[in-house]
Order: sequence, then C-alpha cells, then structure tokens
Amino acid sequence: MNLLKRNWKRLACGLLALGVVLAAVVMAAPTPAMAEGEDEPYVLTPDTHWFIGQSHHRQPWPNEDGSPVEYPFTVQEERMVVWFLMEADDSDAPKGYVLWQLFNESGKEVFSAYLMGFGYGYATQYFGYTLDQGTYTQRLTQVGCEGTVCSIALGAYTDPDAWIPRWPPKAQQVGLDATVTGKFDESHEATVDGEAATKYTKFFSFDVDEPTNVKFSAPPFFGATQLSLLDSEGATIAGTTSPHDGSQNSYQSLSLDCGRLEPGTYYLSYETIEEPGTTLNALSRGFTISVKTGHEMYRMYNPWSDEHLYTQDASERDTMVSNGWNYEGIAWYAPLTSDYPVYRFYNPNNGDHMYASSQDECESLEASGWQKEEGVAFYSNDDPESIVRGGGVTIGRFFNPYHEGPGTHHFVRIDAEGKAEFSQMMKDGWKYEGKGWSGVFWG
Repeated sequence: MNLLKRNWKRLACGLLALGVVLAAVVMAAPTPAMAEGEDEPYVLTPDTHWFIGQSHHRQPWPNEDGSPVEYPFTVQEERMVVWFLMEADDSDAPKGYVLWQLFNESGKEVFSAYLMGFGYGYATQYFGYTLDQGTYTQRLTQVGCEGTVCSIALGAYTDPDAWIPRWPPKAQQVGLDATVTGKFDESHEATVDGEAATKYTKFFSFDVDEPTNVKFSAPPFFGATQLSLLDSEGATIAGTTSPHDGSQNSYQSLSLDCGRLEPGTYYLSYETIEEPGTTLNALSRGFTISVKTGHEMYRMYNPWSDEHLYTQDASERDTMVSNGWNYEGIAWYAPLTSDYPVYRFYNPNNGDHMYASSQDECESLEASGWQKEEGVAFYSNDDPESIVRGGGVTIGRFFNPYHEGPGTHHFVRIDAEGKAEFSQMMKDGWKYEGKGWSGVFWG
C-alpha cells in the first residue's frame, strides 16, 4: 500500500500532537477503583457459594463520583459454573442503566450484561457462566445516571452441581451471513438465587475460514436469555445477556459482537432460564438467530493534508498511526466478499487516494495518471450503481470544490450515525456526489 511521505519535522510534530490527545483522553476517562475490602482477588472453590455480597443486601453505589468499581476473584478449579446477580432500587434515579462487565486476567472482556430500569424503581438481572481456571474482574459502570446514589446489590455464588454441557455437544451447523431457526434440544435443573429453576439450551456450531468479525443477534425468551461463544474445546470466549426493562418488566433483544475470530470451529450456546414460579414451555417454541460477518473498515485522517483514508488492513492502520496519521475508529463493516469490488487508487503527484468501483471510473482515473493499488480494497454490500437504502449501511461520496490536492473527496455514512457529519459537510460547502458503496448493517 502506498503511504504519504513526510519529513521528520512533520512526523515529530504529529507524534507529539497524538501523544497530547491520547494523554487527554486517558486523563478524562474515569478510572475504575477496587471496591472497599476487595484489594485481593476472592478465591472461589466449588463450596464457596455466596461471595461478593449477599442477595437482597443493597448498598449505595460504591464510589461517590459514580466512577466504575471493580471486584476481582479467582476460579480455582479447572472449570466451574458461577452465577451472578444484580439488583438496583432507586425510583428517584434518572433513566439509565448499569453496565456489568467481566474481564479475564489479560484484560479481555469475556461477558457483559445490562441492568436497566433506573427511574422506574426496581430492576434485577441474573445469569450463570461456565468459567475456566484463572483470575477475573467484575466491573460495574453507571451509564446515563452517573453519580446517582442508587442502591445496588452485586451477588455471586458457585454451583458445584450445575450442569456443564458434554463436549463436544450436539449442535446445529450454522452458515455465516444467515438467519437460522432452532428449538431447544434439552433442559436441566438449575438454581437461581436459592430457588429451583429450569435452564433450556441449544448449541450451534460454525466454521471460520479466514479472520472474520462475527456478530449474533437474537430475541429474548420470556426471561433472562444468554448468548455465549465457545471455542472448539468448550472454553468460553465471550457472552452477553438480554437487558431487562424495569418499566415494562420485560427482556429486550440481545446481540453478541464476537469481534475478529481466527480460523477454526466455534460454538454458540443460546440459553434461557425459566424463572421460578413461571412456565415457559420452551421446548415447544422456536426462535431465530441472525448471523452477520464483516471486515472492519478503519478510518484514518492526515492532519497535514486533510485526507481521509480507509483500510481493512490492521497492519497498514498501525503503520499509518506511527507515521502521524490519526486513527478515527471503525467507519463501517465491509462484507467478506460480494459481486461488487471497490478499488483504491493512489496519486503519485500529490499523495492522494481515491476509490472507484465502476469500470469506466477506474479507466478514467488510470488515464489521468492515478495508480491502481494491488488487489481489491474492500467489497460493497450492494451494487454501487443501484444501492437501495435499508439493505446495508450506505456510504455517501463528497467533493470539496474549494480545496486542491489531497483530501478533495470524503466518504460519510448515510444513517443516524453519520447524520451529524453529513449535515456539517453540506453546511461547509462540500458537494454531495451520491452513493459510493454500502457496508454490512451491523446494528
């Protein structure tokens, strides 16, 4: 890939500016603090039962400023089922929610869940995970109600008699980029907050042939519903639960963004718990799960030339950052492949980059001295010549008639996420040239 060449003075200034920005971001971000008395990880054994507080024993939010709070613990056995419970009660709190996250000893997020219902009086959430041996950290973060002194309970207990699936499990094969239907294969007894419950489970398996971003979406199932991603050995990689809406006393749809998965075989477990005193008849009900894949399209910005550049190559992104470009995050997700390739061109005279998909524009750029870079830059989700809104994320194309040199073209999402930038560019005099291509809808 071609990169702009700069002298050492520009590079030094750029790196200094980048360092200042990163330092400001770090200083501005709230720093999680260990809860009082939680300086050393709590060691779990099969007989631990309750730890980190007791059920129905609420305490005000641990930090007065509302900053995140952490609770470490260690799983001593090779594999153990741990149940977690969150409760909140404060009818005076503004609408918001608590984000619960579980991190492994390397700092990678393993699970996440949302406790919703603030401003409605009371909300609760419980969920169980099969954890491998190691040290973990729970983190609670207030979102939309930061600093509110709300009553919060965080309970967790081990269950040595909990059902751990045989491995490998009976699983339904899933094709990527598809919507699959299924029914629960089996159920088993569980214990939730000391009461008997029934847990229904269905396993799906899928293969990844090349490094790929995978995301699953599923509806709730009349109770706490959980999605978990496991590797070929049954070790848990990631998971999430359906958020609970306290105002409606209902569970919401859930999605699991698995991130970039390396080639291999994976399993997805879809579980729901029959809450004590209720009957789901879950074994007779069907459900659907949506599977999506895509490549991250990284957005880069050159503060000296005002050019934006897009790449799905993480190594190119890192090289450009080291050369002074600003990384602006993931712009959209491109499909792994399609019938609509998009090519990237480089202008050796001024260092600019351009993107084109149609044969006519590609030939026109090359005739004007632009160099077509090797291979396909990325793929469009739909035909760039006839994109229909709703099928994916549409990327609009802009031209700046008042600017010469690199950065005369810019590409912006045409959806709610890109609305503010789109409007600002129109106000600043950029000329909208229509739809450029589309990406995968990752919502």
